[in-house]
Amino acid sequence: MKHVTITYTRQTAETPWYWQVTPVSVLSPMHIFIEGNHSQMETYAYVSGNQNIVTFTFNNEEIYEEFKSLIQNDIRSDYKQYCDDNNITIDVVTEDV
Repeated sequence: MKHVTITYTRQTAETPWYWQVTPVSVLSPMHIFIEGNHSQMETYAYVSGNQNIVTFTFNNEEIYEEFKSLIQNDIRSDYKQYCDDNNITIDVVTEDV
């Protein structure tokens, strides 16, 4: 199993998160994947001050690799650019559990 924690930190609360300013269609592939594979992965997200913390737990390596590929190929570049442009840092910790 894999456990991934992603922590996004913005400098001020006035900076919107990416998903607050992005058309739903851009994030649809990720949401569809999560819904279609909910029996093989768990997700949890919460906001704490200027941080948004998202965790994913994947039941097996295959589903982890599929999700990682989806993010890297379909979402990451635009998301990364938005975060860079708006001084939002991204810290990722991946653990085998």
